[in-house]
Amino acid sequence: MSEQNTPHEWFLPQDQRDALAEFFKGFAQTVPVHVFTMSGHNDAYADFAVQLVQDMAQLSSKIEVFIHSNDEVANARYQVTRFPTLLLDPDVFQIRFTGAPAGEEGQVLLHALAMLSARASGLTQSSIALLASLKELRDIKVFVSPTCPYCPGQSINAIRAAVERPDLVRAEIVETAENQDYAEEYAVGSIPHTVYNNALTTVGLEPEHIFIQQLLSLEPVQDTESRPDPGAGHAVHYHDLVIIGSGPAGLTAGIYAKRA
Repeated sequence: MSEQNTPHEWFLPQDQRDALAEFFKGFAQTVPVHVFTMSGHNDAYADFAVQLVQDMAQLSSKIEVFIHSNDEVANARYQVTRFPTLLLDPDVFQIRFTGAPAGEEGQVLLHALAMLSARASGLTQSSIALLASLKELRDIKVFVSPTCPYCPGQSINAIRAAVERPDLVRAEIVETAENQDYAEEYAVGSIPHTVYNNALTTVGLEPEHIFIQQLLSLEPVQDTESRPDPGAGHAVHYHDLVIIGSGPAGLTAGIYAKRA
């Protein structure tokens, strides 16, 4: 059964409600949010997702919530097979949260709602120009966890691309703890773990321009530059970071640098 949001008792504490009410004041267009749940599937996370978005709708008329509980017709229509799942304005955009957006991913949900309300991705002009050349469908999966500090940045990269090209880019943010079999299917270890069209897999937070180039090419892109050195007569390679040595300190530095 599908139902529109109705008044309910508050879930979020007062200070968070006040902050959200202020955040939603700048919203322009209404954003429909569809929540899909199924009895016996991650029930605690499903309850969290439902109560969270209902609070948002109660705080702003610009958030319109639809709850689909054990709704096989809606599940089939929107191709939902995992629960809970959140779809944002699914008749226009292809943005999906597979699993409740808890912890760090809560901020990703807020950023996504703001982008959809403004109908603006926030991408740089160079990224927008690159995406304009996209001719084929792209499916992006970003595997995350509620405590990962680098996951929101990579998730927002994917969502921005989906907002900019709703016709060709699908972004799915997957909570690994709630979908362990899904994570195992894609051999997820470190996170954020990003899968581009099942053709390219990367680990870690990537700069926007690298993310967009990889989205288009489906090939890994190194974040380095080569510039001519007029004095030496050959190219000089510039790198963001050089680690000298492969002992414990060097390997640890590499791990943390990749995550960052």
